[in-house]
Amino acid sequence: MQLGLSPAMLAFIAALSMTSAAVAQPVYKCGNTYSQSPCPGATAVNTEDTRSAAQKAQTDAAAANAAKTAARMEKERVARDQSVSPKAPSKAARPVGTTSEEAQPVKSQANKKKPSGPEYFTAAVPPVKTKKSSGSGTDTPKPENGPIVKP
Repeated sequence: MQLGLSPAMLAFIAALSMTSAAVAQPVYKCGNTYSQSPCPGATAVNTEDTRSAAQKAQTDAAAANAAKTAARMEKERVARDQSVSPKAPSKAARPVGTTSEEAQPVKSQANKKKPSGPEYFTAAVPPVKTKKSSGSGTDTPKPENGPIVKP
């Protein structure tokens, strides 16, 4: 993937990254977190790059090689995707473990009639059913969770 950066822009970014190391702020470890401002009992952390020039060059070369490989792989993928016709899916395109009947395209439901009713859902509490007592003489329903306490 190319970013479309001009050589002048790349040089500017490189120069900016070099100058940021010169004005690096101290970093403090406060317990399990890191901060730019010290806290009680904080310890200063050394954030300078301790690699040698050879180690840095080796890392930069590995990163450049990885970027070239990624660009080559992307070109291959794009070419492969363009060569496959999206109109006629191959048998390899269906999910593993499905039969050809299961892989058939789903028919559009745009022509199906939608159920009539409101467009939104409204929750309602069902009415409470009261039990009629069988000769106890009280018309007050008993709650299922316990006795009724009369004042």
